[in-house]
Amino acid sequence: MIRHLWALSKKYDSLLVRWAHSYIIKLKCLWQMCIPQDSARTIRKLFKLRKVVQPLIKYVIGNGNSAFLWLDYWHDAGPLYKVFGEGIVNDVGSSLLAKVSSIIQNGNWHWSRQRNRAVMKIMRNLLQVSNLTRTMMIM
Repeated sequence: MIRHLWALSKKYDSLLVRWAHSYIIKLKCLWQMCIPQDSARTIRKLFKLRKVVQPLIKYVIGNGNSAFLWLDYWHDAGPLYKVFGEGIVNDVGSSLLAKVSSIIQNGNWHWSRQRNRAVMKIMRNLLQVSNLTRTMMIM
């Protein structure tokens, strides 16, 4: 089951993953969406495991197009939305479904000028994007 969640989060090229993304997940975030009650029992069980599995899946950013800025576990602090709350999304003028690529320009982190202490804390803990490659791993 854990391997299936990893494949779904990575958008691994398989029939199950393509089906799930087309008919269940669509454009939503796998980690934040509601458990689909009209789905098969196996799918519901899989979705119930998300809280256990999410901290085990780490993202290495690369160009940032595959990871959600606020919802995925790409930062050392964890999903930024859970760590800093909903207010930070509004303070930055971002969307909850924004990708990490929205704060990357020319291989460098690029946040608009911020006085928000939470954003400043996030910025202090970031590495140079150019040193990273896009992969996903289970710790």
